[in-house]
Amino acid sequence: MNEEPASDSAGPDELPVTLTVRLNRNVYQESNFGEPPQIAVWVEKEDAMRTVWVSRRTATGYWEGKVECPTSLPIWVSRYVRRTGNPAPGVLNPLPDALTGATPVRNLTIRTRLPRGSSWTLFLELNISGDYNASFPPRLEGGLPDPDGNGQPSLIYAVPFRVVPDFRAEPVLTGRSDQLDPVSRPIPDLSGITSARHILKSCVLTVGSSR
Repeated sequence: MNEEPASDSAGPDELPVTLTVRLNRNVYQESNFGEPPQIAVWVEKEDAMRTVWVSRRTATGYWEGKVECPTSLPIWVSRYVRRTGNPAPGVLNPLPDALTGATPVRNLTIRTRLPRGSSWTLFLELNISGDYNASFPPRLEGGLPDPDGNGQPSLIYAVPFRVVPDFRAEPVLTGRSDQLDPVSRPIPDLSGITSARHILKSCVLTVGSSR
């Protein structure tokens, strides 16, 4: 599977695809750091993957107070590395500016264009730092701190879709990553996930018309 480049302009055989995300500001403000989540959005099909948008810190490796944060969005990072053969994004090899941005405090609209009639699965991974709870505590066995300040791990939402006019669907929560280890596959067990479940007020995928 290869990483497909995003298209800058709509061709006659492409349709606009939009993901509209509304965040619950109260959820992330109650975390230890009070910052909006890191987010990655990508689409996959059998023979291709396209990264659509990634929060700037994960996409560039510019973290405040630490060199790296491997548990930020580990599922997207692992798929990006495996599909492209490139190293994980970082200070020396950041993603292009066109694919990155600071996560807004409330709403985020992400757009791309895909071939008409093609079938994909959209994935969204998001992670609030420092959203600790009883299952994902700030201090681990032996009293050591959570090294990445992670708390509840990143969550994975997914929805299959076909690029046809007026298609509409809502991605569904399907799994999570791990608090401490940068795993490469989603974990389906969502027990212990509490406040992180409520960070999305809404998330809607729509396909428009070429007109």
